[in-house]
Amino acid sequence: MIDVIVIGGGVIGLSIARELSISGKETIVLEKNERAGDVTSSRNSGVIHAGIYYPENFLKTTLCVEGNSLIYEYAKEKKINHK
Repeated sequence: MIDVIVIGGGVIGLSIARELSISGKETIVLEKNERAGDVTSSRNSGVIHAGIYYPENFLKTTLCVEGNSLIYEYAKEKKINHK
């Protein structure tokens, strides 16, 4: 029995599907393109944004600063090289 259907196989859809699957949910990903991650996710610049170009007290600034710290922590934990 399928518990969840995730529509869209970009980085967000696949991340959500992974977490649902890990939690024990039977999960299916539906993607309209031939390959997952073939649209917006494939246009990622690969830059880890620091949040310094955004106004103080904006949600985007807060998320960039927090995400910046978390991505370096994750890379260290998983032994992923980065510049």
